[in-house]
Amino acid sequence: LRESRKKPREAMRRQAKTPIRRARILWGTALTIEIADTRAEDLETVIGEAFADVERLTSIFSRYDRSSEISRINSVGAYRPSTGRSAEFTRLLKLAMEMKDRTQGLFDPTWRRRDPAELDLDGIAKGYAVDRIVALFKRNGIEQALINFGESSIAALGAPNGKAGWEIVVRDA
Repeated sequence: LRESRKKPREAMRRQAKTPIRRARILWGTALTIEIADTRAEDLETVIGEAFADVERLTSIFSRYDRSSEISRINSVGAYRPSTGRSAEFTRLLKLAMEMKDRTQGLFDPTWRRRDPAELDLDGIAKGYAVDRIVALFKRNGIEQALINFGESSIAALGAPNGKAGWEIVVRDA
């Protein structure tokens, strides 16, 4: 090829890559990450970091993990200092209680399947996990991504190439 017809190396690298989509079952549901921004470097490493962080959060907030911090607290039937609390757990529990007050009890961080009621911070903790993934992606220059955590906590960065936005399906309840 003549030099004038060659594409710049960077443009060729972008065209050669395809969007990445990865999913894992965490916290009793699917966490799906889709990245259309193929300009960012080390996408698989960053995705691995995102999943590792959510796995760490699972060990704190997931009721599906019997060894998690919230499960240990629920197993003693009360929130006591002796059960041990991480800073993240304390921060999100405080936020959940503020939301309960602000919504006059419409948002309730307890799960009343047994007496006494158990703590359930899924409504806030999954959103917190998604926010952490968004921050990680931004720090790594990822500008086009969709994070879907159980269809209840979703964040979108930019839009996929050639589209006005991400397609998100909302199911009928």
